[in-house]
Amino acid sequence: MALRVLRLPELVRAIADFQQGVPLDVKLLRALVKGDGDTRNVKTALAPFHAFFEPWLAQHTRATDLTPLLQSDPSTRFRLTQYAIAYSNVRLLDNLCDLDINGDDWILAARLGNVGVLAYFIERKQPTYVPLAMAHALRTGQAPVVEYLHGQGGTIPPFASSVACNGGHLALVKLLRHLDAWRPVNPSLVAKQGHLDVLKYLHEQGCGGFTAETMDEAAAAGRLEIVRDARPMPSPVPRKTALGRRSLPSTVTGPSVVRLVADFAKPKSSAHQRSVHSPPTRYGSPRVEAATDAEAVDFRRNNGFPLWTAHVLLTAIRQDRLDIVAYANEHKLGVFSTAAMDNAGRFGCLEIFRYLHTHRREGCTKAAWTGAVANGHLGVVRYMVENDFAVVDLKVGRQLAISSGRTSLTSYIKSVGPARSSCAVQ
Repeated sequence: MALRVLRLPELVRAIADFQQGVPLDVKLLRALVKGDGDTRNVKTALAPFHAFFEPWLAQHTRATDLTPLLQSDPSTRFRLTQYAIAYSNVRLLDNLCDLDINGDDWILAARLGNVGVLAYFIERKQPTYVPLAMAHALRTGQAPVVEYLHGQGGTIPPFASSVACNGGHLALVKLLRHLDAWRPVNPSLVAKQGHLDVLKYLHEQGCGGFTAETMDEAAAAGRLEIVRDARPMPSPVPRKTALGRRSLPSTVTGPSVVRLVADFAKPKSSAHQRSVHSPPTRYGSPRVEAATDAEAVDFRRNNGFPLWTAHVLLTAIRQDRLDIVAYANEHKLGVFSTAAMDNAGRFGCLEIFRYLHTHRREGCTKAAWTGAVANGHLGVVRYMVENDFAVVDLKVGRQLAISSGRTSLTSYIKSVGPARSSCAVQ
């Protein structure tokens, strides 16, 4: 019985707290603060420690209560300093008397937006790293930190506007304009990143630089799903900008929200050349994705926006959007050529290929045949053979299928029979 009493957890805790040593709860805190040495996301790594330490600190209000925790090895004190900065714990910073604040500490406070900690550093005459903190606050979009450091005499660098816009930090963009620290930016780069809220704000503020190239860059980056309210903008839309040839009328029929079709990627533009002809990079193959639908086309036609270009039609074909191709044909948009069927064949869009063959007169070139064979589109190849397309060359197709490793296509072409010189296209 006596042995059981001695082993009671309550008695062990009382003895440990009474004698000279470290309380059990402090031991737990030390273990938690050492638990994860992740320096990339300090706040997340120290979240378990914070969950236990915050209520503990609320119960231990005397200055001496922190002494057992602070009397630990240097690595624990380092993590405690990181915790105090990440969670804006000024009381803990005060008790870490021998603080050796360096640039990394300023960076951590700036990136997390902890203005109070930066103010503490300045008030306690710690070494100052204002330019370093300013740069990291700009990069992470911490507008309150930028505003505070600016008020303390910090200089906002000339590249601040570009960093804020390209990073999509709208609050920071607004602050820079308020502080008269604005420098002109290139909206094309913002469009390429897909920061549409920033683009809209720049346009409302009358910032220049909006051209067709803006939409070119958005197209090359696959950023075409641009949703806008169908109501007039607060500021007039300049003529011949990427947002249209004229501003929206005061009253617009149709849906309250429309998706604008970005059709400004001209075939000779640099963005179009990159999207079509550039080889794959470590970031992936360049793509052009057009947000095309009949509703958007109706809106553009009814409200004075430029109509489609052939490039937009080809993009719709590559996305296998038969409804858009049919709409363009029915409304006589005048953007069809042999390239339409060539692309449908190359990308294996059999239903579109069949539709164009039935409803259009442009026909196709040998590129449709070689593209379908090289990419292994048996359905398109079979359709072209069965419908006696003039561009079908079974000898070339067989050689191309073999060299491309298309076994099923090779077998099919061999089964068709001797090569045909030419057949009339229906």
